[in-house]
Amino acid sequence: MTRAPGTTPVRARPGGVVRLDLDGPVRACDYDDLDEAVERSRAAGVSRPALVVSAPAFAGWDGPAALLRHQLFVLERHDALRRVALVLGGLPPAVHELAELLLPPAVRLFAPRDLDAALCWAAAPGPVVEGL
Repeated sequence: MTRAPGTTPVRARPGGVVRLDLDGPVRACDYDDLDEAVERSRAAGVSRPALVVSAPAFAGWDGPAALLRHQLFVLERHDALRRVALVLGGLPPAVHELAELLLPPAVRLFAPRDLDAALCWAAAPGPVVEGL
């Protein structure tokens, strides 16, 4: 199922969590929606919201513009987010094991069956890891 043009898969959740639900490739405009959601959370008093990206079958990026926008989002927002939970399906098990070794503690990779655990982890209070 592909998103209709102009619809956003981004929503703010309680506990200072911004959630991005993907059912297709990540589009460049999805990052604009993420920027807005992060700013709304910050305006509501959440200094560093958490981000949960959910993609039961991760399809990558919609093209070079989306990939570039991803890189810009990471560069511009790395210090604005407290935690990032990546709930991605369709990845080989070795990717999950490798992610545990390579990702900073403020970024965790979850299997789609663990979406509830990812949401709880993202919303949980705790030390913030600087330089996400």
